[in-house]
This record gives sequence, C-alpha cells and structure tokens, in this order.
Amino acid sequence: MPGGRLVVPLRTRGMTRSWVLRRQGEALVSSGHMTCGFVPVQGAGAHRGRGIPLLDGDAVGLWLDEGETVDESALSGVLGRPRAEAWTGVTVGPRTFFGDLDLWLGTRLPGFCLITASQEAIDNGIVALPWMYGTPALVDGKNLAYRARPRPADSDGELFELGALAHGPEADQSARLLAGQITRWDQAGRPSPSLSVHPRGTPDADLPEGFVLDKKQSRLVISWPAAR
Repeated sequence: MPGGRLVVPLRTRGMTRSWVLRRQGEALVSSGHMTCGFVPVQGAGAHRGRGIPLLDGDAVGLWLDEGETVDESALSGVLGRPRAEAWTGVTVGPRTFFGDLDLWLGTRLPGFCLITASQEAIDNGIVALPWMYGTPALVDGKNLAYRARPRPADSDGELFELGALAHGPEADQSARLLAGQITRWDQAGRPSPSLSVHPRGTPDADLPEGFVLDKKQSRLVISWPAAR
C-alpha cells in the first residue's frame, strides 16, 4: 500500500530488533527500531546460528550468527589466560539502553560475535558480563574480548564507565580495540542506526554506505547517518 509501513523483526549479527520500514524507490528504509524477542523462522527458511562452548557444560560460550566463522582451536583455554582491561572514560546512567552501541560494535568489528555465560560463571568471576544471554564480543586471533560490565564512575551511583575485558596472548591489544569502538560511538554522538533493505541483485555501487549483510532474498545495509 502506498505510504504504508512494514514492521519486521530481524536478527542481525545475533541481535534481534523490530524495524519500522517505509518504501523509498526499490528499497525499504527504516524510520525507527526497538529491541525485541521472537521465535525464529523454522523449516526451509530457518536462519541458523551456532554456539561454540569455551568451558565444559556450556558455562561460557560464543554465539555466531549465520555465515560467521572463527578459529575455534585458537581459543582453546583462552579464559584461563590473564585478563586485560581497557576503560574508556565514556559514562552512562544506571538505566542506559545499550542496544545501539551493541549494533555499532557488531557492524564495526571484524570477528564480532556474542558471548554467553551461566549466572554461576558470572558470580564466580570467570567472566564479568553485563548480560548473560549475549554480550558483544570480539574474536581476535587467539584473543577474546568482550564489553565489560560497567563499573561505578562516581560515589553516588549515578554514572558508570564503559570498558572492555580480554583474554589471550595479546589481550591488551584486543581490549583496546573493542574499547576504541565504544569511544568512537560516543564521539560520533551515540547515533542510532538506519536499516535499508535492497533487492538481492543490487550492485555494491548502488548501496548506501554501511555494513552490508546478504540474505537469501535481499541485501541489508545498516548505516549510521546521524554519526558525527
């Protein structure tokens, strides 16, 4: 229908968002989005990811979306290595929503995935995750970095600092890499993403600038038009 809107739940890089789309020429372009949860498509149209256990019993693991790969053998024993920290100076309030930051990391970091953990693994300090069901992470060769649980930045509990933790032989470098993208998101004005959906055969030259995700029937582009 001309002038109509289409509301579609999509999983991109393992993260689920509901997008409001409007037609612009041959493309659909978002005018808003929000975090959501939904039952994935089953059967022939299923969009399948996979889990990689890092510890026995699925205490800690990685989740890769469809088409994403990492060298699993390189991560053997990675959580047993000393942990490095990189804090950014970027502060947020106690109820700040991180969905847009997480999508920023997902579209800016090669080797991006999600890390999951049991509550017991978090309580025991094996990992310090802000969200046990899927926190942004980075596989960087033999190193693993992830967005850290924010730490207090003032005595009143009104501000918390964002940062990254990492394990591996070059953990310092990997932690700084992830933390650097958190800083860039802040410097860009903490922008919100835009999604555009294009026909499957659209040439790269005709796509807007952004992160391209190819689907079976379309090409998705996540861009950051408001970024400074």
